[in-house]
Amino acid sequence: MFSQVSATLQGLYTIRSYGMEGHLLQRFNDAQDQHTSAWFLFIASIRWLGLRIDLTIVVFQTVILVAVMLLPSTGELDLQNSLQLLLLISWRTRGMRNKCGIDVWKHIR
Repeated sequence: MFSQVSATLQGLYTIRSYGMEGHLLQRFNDAQDQHTSAWFLFIASIRWLGLRIDLTIVVFQTVILVAVMLLPSTGELDLQNSLQLLLLISWRTRGMRNKCGIDVWKHIR
């Protein structure tokens, strides 16, 4: 898509002389639709994964909280360590979005 814009700008006089503006505009719109749909799918899948991880964290923390109430031996440490571990996992997963976004942009033709 981006290379098409560059090529169109370089050959603008030729495109206008042959009257191909409509054809190239349609090709650009098709390429833009394809690019936008792939990007939307990528963003939606990352958000879906983040939501599932957040729900898993809530369930896991609830289980640990109930266990702490029933067995109060080292409850505060268990709760704190599990929270730190799960938040680290959640933070790292959301960090994947930035790295994957960079990798996606490298491979666009």
